[in-house]
Amino acid sequence: MDYELFAELHLQATEEKDLDMYIGERGWQEWMDNFPPASLGTILKNIFDLAHGDLKSNRERIGLNQKQFSGKYNIPVTTVGKWEREERELSPWLKVLIDYSIFGSMENFYSTTKVEE
Repeated sequence: MDYELFAELHLQATEEKDLDMYIGERGWQEWMDNFPPASLGTILKNIFDLAHGDLKSNRERIGLNQKQFSGKYNIPVTTVGKWEREERELSPWLKVLIDYSIFGSMENFYSTTKVEE
């Protein structure tokens, strides 16, 4: 999934408080043709969970501690800690970029191969 589509779905997820409503309101969209139908619910749930998750919970979803996360993203571990303790604000645009990277790490849960007709 490209960043532009992810960012659009992420924004829509932040605007919806209920997961079932978020998934239900998507209907069928052209991008969905690129994924197996059985994986669409998982994809949308992961985006919703990332959009609503804080940095710590999202970091933990991919099994990284602060030091590992810091190394992966080349962010000082003190900055990661301050974001997680809400001593420093994580800018919304940066959260979307980090969430996109985490989402990419989770893609092994579903296939990104175009479905043959």
